[in-house]
Amino acid sequence: MADDHIRITHADDGARARLAVFFRIILIIPHFIWLAIWSIGALLVAPVHWVIALIRGGPAEWAHGFYSSYVRYALHVYSYFYLAAGRYPGFIGERGYVVDAEFPPPGEQRRWTIALRFFIALPALILAGALSGGLGGGYSGQSGGETESAAVQFGGLGSAIALLAWFASLWLARTPAGLRDAQVYCQGYAAQAFGYLLLLNDRYPTSDPHAVPLDSMPPHPVRLETDGDRTRNRLTTFFRLLLAIPHLIWLSLWSIAAFFAAIAGWFAALVTGRLPDPLHGFLATFVRYAAHVASYLYILGDPFPGFLGRAGSYPIDPEIDHPQPQHRAKTFFRFFLALPAWLVAGTFGTVAVVASVGAWFSVLFTGRIPGGLHGLLAWALRYEVQFYSYLLLLTDRYPYTGPDGRGRAQPEPVAAPEQPWVAPERPPTAGPATG
Repeated sequence: MADDHIRITHADDGARARLAVFFRIILIIPHFIWLAIWSIGALLVAPVHWVIALIRGGPAEWAHGFYSSYVRYALHVYSYFYLAAGRYPGFIGERGYVVDAEFPPPGEQRRWTIALRFFIALPALILAGALSGGLGGGYSGQSGGETESAAVQFGGLGSAIALLAWFASLWLARTPAGLRDAQVYCQGYAAQAFGYLLLLNDRYPTSDPHAVPLDSMPPHPVRLETDGDRTRNRLTTFFRLLLAIPHLIWLSLWSIAAFFAAIAGWFAALVTGRLPDPLHGFLATFVRYAAHVASYLYILGDPFPGFLGRAGSYPIDPEIDHPQPQHRAKTFFRFFLALPAWLVAGTFGTVAVVASVGAWFSVLFTGRIPGGLHGLLAWALRYEVQFYSYLLLLTDRYPYTGPDGRGRAQPEPVAAPEQPWVAPERPPTAGPATG
């Protein structure tokens, strides 16, 4: 069976021209205008494309070329706009851009999935909107699963990352690797989702953050250990929110004590340059317990967690290094320095809620959490753990936004690369052209 993955690649070095970054929203206007015009064409072609694919059992070659160039072009535009890429994109969706998508050649697809494609793709589209805020957030689905509008919408993890990347790129003349890689993932998943919606392949989009080859996370004093077991108990999953109520009450009470401990730790760290061991142990245990509760709520973990936050007591477990010397200036301004990370952590929380709803339904039907959602939830929880560790002075290392970059074996490249869509030449004889 031919490979039917939609593969996302990137070759961006992170370098940015400050002037181009500052005027990015103006420079992108011609692309948004052209994308809107192209979307109108995609809308008009959609009913014909869907009927032909339903009859043939797969898309026609011309429709596959048209829509693959369209989705690729949208990926290029939003990657540039959201600072995942520095090079100005072309206008025809050709291959070779620094953030790119490779589509399998047109092939046979199951007719029942073609007929119900919009409804089947809807969960992926919702997740794409929560992640992207661009390619995902800028489309809306209609009947047949192939109607889009290119209205620019903001919101989602991608938009929050883009805001931080804009300021960082102006200051550093480059986009930090974590912000860039997170954006590549967000826009790449949206490209997968809309490629699937538009019948470019029959393989459901993968939300696995390890499916895209990205940079490895640098060593960090706060890490998240996860197990590989994805089986879940259907009964406890069904009642997961009710079962978690005692933990939510206890976590709220513990949060009050942690708040005052953090204030005491702030004064102590300003005087001594490090968080005292007793306060570090108390706050680390609090963060660990909160991670256990969150992983249980997110269905990332299956066993009922304990109430003490002991290290190694739960399959999803943060590892927090012992207290180290901290920069006093960073400590003094910790709350203000943490505000950008707080914005990202909030959007990660939204993504985790959307992903956990999908995991909930999947577990009820299959008894397992999908590997992609498992990886995405672990990434979101890891960022939240690193954020709270930074806010509570357990470390002065800023949370790393991107996936950890472990990577997985990638599918072999497709054998027959497709060319950007161009209008076919009119046949020399009169009469309708064949599809």
